Amino acid sequence: MIFLIILATFVFILGNNATLENSYEDTVTVLVDTDRLNKNYVKVLRPPKILADTWIEVEYRCSEDATIGIELVATSDFQTDAIIYHKHFFCKHKFGGARRKLISLSPADSVLYRRDYLLKQSHNIYKLELRGWLLNTETLGLIVRKNYFVHSKVSVVYPLEILSPYSRPRRSVHQISSVCLTWLSRMLISHLKDSHFLEQCKIEPEVVDLVKFPVALTGSFAGISKDVPPFSDPLLRHQVHLSKTSPRFTFVVYVYMQEHCEQQLCSIIQRKTHYTNAYTTPLLFVNREGKLHVQVVLENNKANSMLTMAKIPIGQWVRIVYVQNRRKWTMTFNYGENFELMTQTGATFPRRIIYDDQDSLIHIGGSKTCVSFKGYAAHAKLYRLRALQAEKIKFVEEVELMRGIKLYDDKCQRFRKKMNGVVDDYQQMMQYYIDHKSTRRYVYSVRTYQEKPSKPYCKVWSYKPSSKYSLVSGILKRFVFDKPCDYGADQSRCVYDKMYDGKEIGKLLFEKATKVLKNHISDISQMVLPLQQSSCYGYHRATHMVAIMYSEGIGARMDTTKSLILELAGAQGKGRLSAMALGSQHFYGQHGLPLDYDYAFYYYELVAKETSADREKHDPGSLFTEHVRLTDTAALKTQSGEKGDYFLWLKYQAKHGIADAQGQLARILFWGQHGVERDIAAAVEYYRLFAENSPLNPIAQFDYGILLMKSNVARMLFWGAQGVQRNMEAAVRYYEMGAAEHPENPIALFDYGIILLRGQGVEKNYEKALEQLEAAADLGHSPAITALGWYYLNVVHDIPTAIKYFEKADAMNDKNAAYNLGFLYLHGRYPGHPVDRAKALDYHLKAARAGHIDSSIILAHIYNEGHETMQRSNYLAMMWAQYVAFLNPELGIVLRKGLDGYFEGDWSAAFIYYIMAAETGVKVAQFNMAYLCDENFDGLASSFIKNECTWKYYNLSSIGEWAYTESQIKMGDYHWYGCLGKQDIPAAVEMYSRAAAANEPQALFNLAYLVEEGVKIDDTTWTKLQINIPPSNQTGILMELYQRCRDSGRDESYLPCGLALLRIQLIDMYSKYNTLMKLSSVFGITAALVVTLMSLIQHLKNRQQIIESV
Repeated sequence: MIFLIILATFVFILGNNATLENSYEDTVTVLVDTDRLNKNYVKVLRPPKILADTWIEVEYRCSEDATIGIELVATSDFQTDAIIYHKHFFCKHKFGGARRKLISLSPADSVLYRRDYLLKQSHNIYKLELRGWLLNTETLGLIVRKNYFVHSKVSVVYPLEILSPYSRPRRSVHQISSVCLTWLSRMLISHLKDSHFLEQCKIEPEVVDLVKFPVALTGSFAGISKDVPPFSDPLLRHQVHLSKTSPRFTFVVYVYMQEHCEQQLCSIIQRKTHYTNAYTTPLLFVNREGKLHVQVVLENNKANSMLTMAKIPIGQWVRIVYVQNRRKWTMTFNYGENFELMTQTGATFPRRIIYDDQDSLIHIGGSKTCVSFKGYAAHAKLYRLRALQAEKIKFVEEVELMRGIKLYDDKCQRFRKKMNGVVDDYQQMMQYYIDHKSTRRYVYSVRTYQEKPSKPYCKVWSYKPSSKYSLVSGILKRFVFDKPCDYGADQSRCVYDKMYDGKEIGKLLFEKATKVLKNHISDISQMVLPLQQSSCYGYHRATHMVAIMYSEGIGARMDTTKSLILELAGAQGKGRLSAMALGSQHFYGQHGLPLDYDYAFYYYELVAKETSADREKHDPGSLFTEHVRLTDTAALKTQSGEKGDYFLWLKYQAKHGIADAQGQLARILFWGQHGVERDIAAAVEYYRLFAENSPLNPIAQFDYGILLMKSNVARMLFWGAQGVQRNMEAAVRYYEMGAAEHPENPIALFDYGIILLRGQGVEKNYEKALEQLEAAADLGHSPAITALGWYYLNVVHDIPTAIKYFEKADAMNDKNAAYNLGFLYLHGRYPGHPVDRAKALDYHLKAARAGHIDSSIILAHIYNEGHETMQRSNYLAMMWAQYVAFLNPELGIVLRKGLDGYFEGDWSAAFIYYIMAAETGVKVAQFNMAYLCDENFDGLASSFIKNECTWKYYNLSSIGEWAYTESQIKMGDYHWYGCLGKQDIPAAVEMYSRAAAANEPQALFNLAYLVEEGVKIDDTTWTKLQINIPPSNQTGILMELYQRCRDSGRDESYLPCGLALLRIQLIDMYSKYNTLMKLSSVFGITAALVVTLMSLIQHLKNRQQIIESV
């Protein structure tokens, strides 16, 4: 008896844990549970988190006969609280106690699976609940089924998650076959071996990756532009339509702000409608205080904005999650070392908002209407049609680059702070010398953390900076001591003014560091530290150089991640070379960067927008961007600089009064061409001599007059004060003299009319200006006609008359006229025409092809946004932005330094500068780098460049819009001979055919060789080359190729191609006239040889006569 009491007590304590029986059929499980003996309840044990076709276990008890119900209730676009699954069973009171039952939870396939050939719809559900209820059996028949839950005696609710329609799994053939199907459906399934064939349409992008890779934002009117592809699925399109005034979406973006906005607002994310650039829902801006400005468009088409009280932290990565759930919005900031800190805010808009998911461009950062913040953005996503909880969105795992960016920023700040302390110490020394007129060996010791001693004392200055900072400390010391300010001035302020915000220090560090290049390349590792310090001072030519050293393993351990961090830092600081390098890497998809034309366009656009201003700044060290191949011996002769024969010959002729030489020399000195540094003062003098010695030469009068004029007006930034004497009176005198003495000279009339029109150096005189311009226009001078149009547009405001002049000048192919017409069409100012982007595109395209830089940039923007009749093309936008960026003088300086190194035999300098230029994507630098690697001067390429560089750069220079045919031939050889162990004949044919399409004789000869070797070449190759000869006619194809090769106009190809053609002709004749050829072979061959030799001799004589005449 005692044993039974103890056992009963033990069972009572265990309660629910004492399971006596389990069953997976419709049997029940009886539990000993004395707490529930007098209770009614129902619950689901271990309910699923995500809806799936599964079994659930229900535990229940009833005190009287009842009905237990399990149901799924969903909310979608079409219905609210709709029952999509229902199952009920009876509970008999006589069994007593708690029981369990296994139930198959299997709702319709339209909520479990993705659409397929037979499943026409897959419902999108926002909210899903699993409900259980207990209802007396007597009342069951008196209540409508949908109200069972409301009138139940006991109920329970479990929220479930559900996958979005195209995240759901596909049905298997077995699952489809298990349901009742029509005969046609069964026949279709019987022929499908793979369930993937059941998919009816492509996967729809429900989550859009806007920014996958960190992007550097400069605080300018530019950012990453992304379009959201429209849904093709009718159900999703309908869902988008229904949600226009009750949207649900989520934006996620990681930002790193170096500072809050300098202006009223800076953009983080903005959406603008296609073509019209009207702001739409949502806009996320940051203000000067760091608060976020949220703006949407309400259903009455009015903008409504709210300002968060929370401020976004600076100097660290922050995850921003913006959730729009109909009218309600929430904003969540996650920050800290591991994003462990969180701030959340939100509100509700007063009315319903308008959100069109598919009619906008999303801009991460800035756009042409709003600047971006300064810093970086990364991993931006748009969750379409879903309002998610921030806590349920996983943090990104790829944080190495993000942490590296912060580490670089922190390191540079610590370095600058330390160096500012060094400047303070030197400043104290300098102040003491000024106050006491002491020698520099003594210094008055004052420390900020000590009180000033009551009585000054002197001691020997013994500050010795560590070797790590010796170079920069020496430069800072010279800034303080070698360039002292006036006595009594604020010495600290004066020193910082001289440092030009540190960039001057960075430039000096770079110049000191690059002197190592004069030594052997094995010493190049000594450059790494000073280049990094220069980078921290904001001199980003150094940033790009040290990034290249890390990426290629030159003088440093190869580290692609560190290289990318440096390039991002350089681009963020508006470094032209770093921005172009990132644009190139995104264009090619190199170094782990995604191939993305939107990124490439953004980075090239950053440089393109600065190119005009950079070209107008006079820097004695800046050079005209010239593309010279190291294999072009003729061009190399003119690029030898001031000590070269070409320049010295021009200088000799100029001094002896040869006007053409004076003009050529003036232009070289003015633009910094042919390796000659810019010297405006010397250019002015040669222009003066040119103008005096050639009074009838319109170019002489134009160049000299415009040079003198521009040195005194608004473009002083262009000319500066670099030796140019301000002399507006002389400019006006020359213009007036040219117009009066040479009324037949349209350029002189035009120049004089322009200065009278603008009042530059003389009082404005519209009447006289129009007289001069009309006279020049009557002589057919198109710039004068355009100037008249400008006058009527901007002074008289007579647009129809202005258009008449613009169209007349445009018919004469004046690029400025085309630009102005494009401007009028683009802004809707052409009479009788609204905004016409298609017409604007045509005119700007015409101007851009003629070399108009501003039109090229506008053209890039039009392609980036598209217009009503043209789809957006980020590739064409990128190509036009790249075209302008490659004109930037920063690139010209690096190309010139590489060429100088080549001329001087300084292979270290040639390698490092050409690889710097090559990584920006410019073809000539890629070709020259490949050539240097191929030649392997002093064994540098094989010893100090870790990556294989010959074929890398030949390959890069062989593809794209401005590919080099020489590189294509090299790559054809590479694939044909299998230089790295694997022959690829189709690739060789492709490369040779590309070069052959440009009429390159070597490529034509190589294709003919492949044909003779029996290589089968695809018919499409002959179609591209416009060779309309049947492939079976091998002899005809060979004759065509060799004839094109012979007639290509190259002297070096005439003889070998001509002889090869003769050989094929003789073989053809022999095969056709075998018997006759045997009888007359001697006479025929002799005659053919005589004719060929005579033709060659005559060709060489003609060539010699041309050379002698030149």
